[in-house]
Amino acid sequence: MVAACPCERVRHVQIAEAQAVFDEFYMQQYSKGRKLQWQHQLGHCILKATFGEVRIPPARAPRCSWHPG
Repeated sequence: MVAACPCERVRHVQIAEAQAVFDEFYMQQYSKGRKLQWQHQLGHCILKATFGEVRIPPARAPRCSWHPG
């Protein structure tokens, strides 16, 4: 098993705002003994969306790599 070590990266403003909203929601729902930790270096996410009556199937975002300069 490979462990991913947490690191801080520069994120798009909209992603950072959405993350802050989710952090607040998560802490309100699951604050007892749980800790939310983001691991951006894992390089992928799963997106699910519903727009009105149209359901968009889950999609995996493309992998991206980041190398410190």
